Amino acid sequence: MVTFQELNDLRLGKLQSAVADWQAMIDKLVKVADGGGGEISAADLAAKAKAADWKGQNATVTKEFVTVTAREFDDVVTVARSVHTILSGAHGKLTKHKSDLADAVNRAAKKNIYVNDKGVVNAAVPSPQAAGSAKIEPPTQAEIDAVAKEISTILTAAAETDSTAATALRFHAKDKHGFESSGFNNFDSAQKSIEDSDELIRLGKLDPSKITNEQLERFNALLKAHPNDPVFAERVALGLGPEGTLKFFAGAVDLDSWENRDGGTAGTREDREHRMELLGTLEKQLGTTLAAASHSNSEG
Repeated sequence: MVTFQELNDLRLGKLQSAVADWQAMIDKLVKVADGGGGEISAADLAAKAKAADWKGQNATVTKEFVTVTAREFDDVVTVARSVHTILSGAHGKLTKHKSDLADAVNRAAKKNIYVNDKGVVNAAVPSPQAAGSAKIEPPTQAEIDAVAKEISTILTAAAETDSTAATALRFHAKDKHGFESSGFNNFDSAQKSIEDSDELIRLGKLDPSKITNEQLERFNALLKAHPNDPVFAERVALGLGPEGTLKFFAGAVDLDSWENRDGGTAGTREDREHRMELLGTLEKQLGTTLAAASHSNSEG
């Protein structure tokens, strides 16, 4: 959790410099990958390799090596753009969070409400001597509570931004070899992919014989919301694991165990039919998600 003092004292100059440095790196990498300024590029090498009339081993080994290597440069550009997106998005959001915090504190002060460096909110009515003849209206408890709630909301948002940035960067740092062929196009979608995949993983680790139809509906809704999201797919696949995924699905389709969960009575016919519909949707959407994950470059 980001503390009041951490956000209030946050300096974003180095992060802004990192954003600029990554943009400069992208510009250089694009030239290497796609060409520019008349210089040789990975794309040029790949095109020449495909057009070359090589025989024997060169027709397979060397061509494939050049083609794969050229494709790696495209992946490098993808990762660089993704990292830039993460850093730039984090900078923009943290700047806003800090501004929102300062604004909240200033507005509170005008109502004689003081926020200390720990984020604790109290009334701050001047003494009679300091106030003089001025009429000072002490803040109500409702006003104090409202300021405390606003401060808490801002700090929670800052913590979510910080967590999203860290998780997104770890996504690219986890592989020892090669680069991801997928990345984040904007910070908000990164946050959504991470939050939704975390929620789905939590649901997927529940006892499938006890998972309710409502929870299964939510599971399906999360899958449906990310049909072409390789980042979401990979996090789900790695988070549940092959055995965990198989165990969840096998348990979910065991209607007898579900109907007799906790020794309870069987559900209604409508419950069972709805369950079967949900399981059909689950099979299709989970298969699509796992297929997307299988195309990832990650180490399982």
